[in-house]
This record gives sequence, structure tokens and C-alpha cells, in this order.
Amino acid sequence: MYFAACRVWDRLCNAPWQRFFRQGLVPAVMGLVIASGAVMAGAADTSWRALAVTIAAAGIMLLTRLNPMWMLLTGAALGGFGLHYTPLMTPPIKGGCGPPKVDSVSR
Repeated sequence: MYFAACRVWDRLCNAPWQRFFRQGLVPAVMGLVIASGAVMAGAADTSWRALAVTIAAAGIMLLTRLNPMWMLLTGAALGGFGLHYTPLMTPPIKGGCGPPKVDSVSR
């Protein structure tokens, strides 16, 4: 499907509607990228240290023209070396994580 779409796109590269389509597609794609980044940051920021790392990474990406791959590689290397934040004690999960208990009397 991608191959066929690229062939049609290249064949119609001089069509006047193609420029308008591309200009309209940019805000939609940017919105999806920002929304997915916000969802991932919300899931990853479980402490103030993680939030600080997220803010620093976002700042570096906004203020420099650094390739995002370097940020990913740096994060992977730091995590691989064990330089990530892990809480000393995690709070217990209320109710456990097993299947719900069934009363034999209510059957």
C-alpha cells in the first residue's frame, strides 16, 4: 500500500492540490507527535527526577538542532549502565494483582 501510494504521489507531483494537501498535513502530524510525546512523558514521569530529565531533554531538543537519535542513544546508554532512578521502596499495591476472589456462599 505504501509503495502504491508513493508511486501515485510521485506521478502527480505537479498537481496543484498536492501542495495544499502537504501544507494541511503538517499541522495534523505535528499535533499527533506532540500528543504522543505528552502521553509518553506522563507515563514516564513518576518522580521529580524523571520529570527533570524529561524537561532537560525537551529543552535540548527545542534549543538545538541535535538529532533526536543522540538523545535516544544517551538514554539507552544511561539505562544500560544502571544510571536510572529506582525508588528504594515501592508502595504496596492495594488489593493485590491477582484475580478477584469469589465467595463460595454466593453461588
